Amino acid sequence: MNIVSLSLKIFTLKNTIKLIEKLANIKPIKETPENKILFLKRIVVLINHLSKYTFLRCMCLETSLIIYYFGLRNNINSDFKIGTAIKNNKIIAHAWIEVDGEVVSELEDQRKNYVAFKEKINK
Repeated sequence: MNIVSLSLKIFTLKNTIKLIEKLANIKPIKETPENKILFLKRIVVLINHLSKYTFLRCMCLETSLIIYYFGLRNNINSDFKIGTAIKNNKIIAHAWIEVDGEVVSELEDQRKNYVAFKEKINK
């Protein structure tokens, strides 16, 4: 279990986001604007490798919160999104991070399969 999973089990999603925002309030590393999306996508690749080859398993919500944290830490303005869909007569949910309208928290854009909540989850 990773720290994000633990926080989600102990606190609510809203409180986990607040905790991430508070922890991210540190001096950012230097990133050029054109590399910000690439920077976050590299982190997604690292998370996927860790999930594949270690005991750490990250679902979309956990991955999105980790990417949101790194975005905040590096002054990257991002939107935390959650959407829902109906599959096999069940409601399913998906979380992702967008930067300038581009999905950065996953390798394949899944937005077309979900209806996102209109209200932003983060500020």
